[in-house]
Amino acid sequence: MKEDTSSLTAADLQLQIILETSPVGMLVFNDREEIIAANPPAEHMFSLSSGGGSVLRCGDFFRCINRLRTARGCGHSDACPACALFHGLRATLAGTATIDDQRGETQLNCELGGEPLWIRYTFRSFAVSGRQGVLLTVDNISDLRRSERQYAQLFKEMLNAFSLHEILCDDQGHPVDYRFIAVNPAFERMTGLSAVQVVGRTVLDILPDIEPHWIATYGQVALTGQPIHFENYCREIDKHFSVHAFSPAPGQFACLFEDITQRKRAEELLAVQERKYRDLFEANQDGISLFRINPDGKPAPFLNVNTAAAGMVGYSKAELAGMTALDVEKAVSPESIAQRLATLATTGQAKFETVLIDKDQREIPVEILAQSVDYEGEPAVMNIVRDISARKQAEEALRASVAEKEALLREVHHRVKNNLAAIVGLFDLQRQSMDNPQALTVLAELSGRIRSMSLVHEKLYRSDSLASIDFQEYLHSLISHLRTSFGTARIRCDIAARGVRMPLDLAVPCGMIINELVTNALKYAFPDNGSHPEGEDCIIHIALSRDNNTFTLSVADNGVGLPADFDWRTAKTLGLMLVRMLGQHQLGGRYEMDQRQGTRFTLTFTLRTRSLASE
Repeated sequence: MKEDTSSLTAADLQLQIILETSPVGMLVFNDREEIIAANPPAEHMFSLSSGGGSVLRCGDFFRCINRLRTARGCGHSDACPACALFHGLRATLAGTATIDDQRGETQLNCELGGEPLWIRYTFRSFAVSGRQGVLLTVDNISDLRRSERQYAQLFKEMLNAFSLHEILCDDQGHPVDYRFIAVNPAFERMTGLSAVQVVGRTVLDILPDIEPHWIATYGQVALTGQPIHFENYCREIDKHFSVHAFSPAPGQFACLFEDITQRKRAEELLAVQERKYRDLFEANQDGISLFRINPDGKPAPFLNVNTAAAGMVGYSKAELAGMTALDVEKAVSPESIAQRLATLATTGQAKFETVLIDKDQREIPVEILAQSVDYEGEPAVMNIVRDISARKQAEEALRASVAEKEALLREVHHRVKNNLAAIVGLFDLQRQSMDNPQALTVLAELSGRIRSMSLVHEKLYRSDSLASIDFQEYLHSLISHLRTSFGTARIRCDIAARGVRMPLDLAVPCGMIINELVTNALKYAFPDNGSHPEGEDCIIHIALSRDNNTFTLSVADNGVGLPADFDWRTAKTLGLMLVRMLGQHQLGGRYEMDQRQGTRFTLTFTLRTRSLASE
């Protein structure tokens, strides 16, 4: 909107120059509230046309933001924010305007950049060409308001608590209190203090027992301008905080802080646990050492050792700090070390015995449990070392005692065997002076029974173990003697007891049972001079097997079998009475007899049933 300058006065020209050169928007209203002039910034701001011919009244120009919200339009009502403009314009024209009437901020329904327009305005009255007018200066503050909204949203949504304060000092300039100016919602959530409770009030009003160090620290920031970061505990709120404090203006300080209570309590709990484990580490009677493994597979110097470990080898902890596990161990092969590390890597622990060398070069037998652990965030090895000197001495004493007892026990078996052999010798001498065939037979059978017992003691005497005998070997000796005494070369005896070992208390009764059954088979199963009635081979089969704690003994022949009217369970012969007594009562076993092809006796017993039977 421009006028012809040829008829303008000097005042008019001066106003024209101001309008054209001002960087802020300017509008000129006459006394009829009509816009008579506008500079380019104002034309751009309000989308005004610079062409002449049309008169724009202020009621059409000030487009209130409320026009977007009501069907009646603005109406210049008390509820309309633009009413301040109308009131200021009219009061300025009437000469009744106050300072507050002549300046202010408002939002108009004039979109600039797609958003409603926020302006800061000033009214000034003047006379142009003898007529009363008003100059309206307008500054676009939309960007400022937009930034304020963004910062307000950030202030509201930020996770860290924020508070702004002014420091209060005494007459000597020493900080004695501070007043809250603003707090954000995170502050309210974190402290439990609402903005209504704190803004405008001092900290001593709100928290009268707050620790003095808070006021002193914040006072230093507000008075010197030096920012600070610290962590501290607030007893009044019962929380730990991490605080960043800075001074945005002289005499003020702002705080950004976060609640670290959980972290602090976790650290305190960890510290308590560390003290407990440190106490356990030191109080442990076993030696404990920690070290890492170098890339070459050798132990690195000790990271830590307890008092027991240092005392065990006679070095101080300071001396051990520069030593490795190999420095206090008797020479060990690289293969053994590699085996330990392989076991440790596979299972997480390795247990072994070795010998340590103390500071005085004495040897200390030890048992070591090595375990993979995490030490200060990196893998390490923890050795738990136990001195087994006393145990080794006890083992050595036990070995000597056992060796002595074994020697005595062998001597006992040897003497029992000799005594039984002497008895057999006496029977043999007696037989030489007798002519009665029946008596000779009885003495021969008695000799065989005693020999079966003597043979057990002989095998134990010659065995590597005194706990049991190899039954296969025992049967070979026993059957060989019986064949010589009662059999013929035409009767074959097969033995199957390989790998079976039997203790003395089982071997003696089993040997006597086998002695009786094989003797009967040799004497009666093949009556025709040791020949089979059907022309087959004459075979006696003796077998003993073991399944866990269960033994199965079998003596079988393919001979003529027992007479049809013969009941072995009630027979009064000494041999079968011994078979029943030893098998059923002493061994607690169960017999089965099969006569389909010759005769087969099968005895089954267990270590448990044998123990119960002997009670």
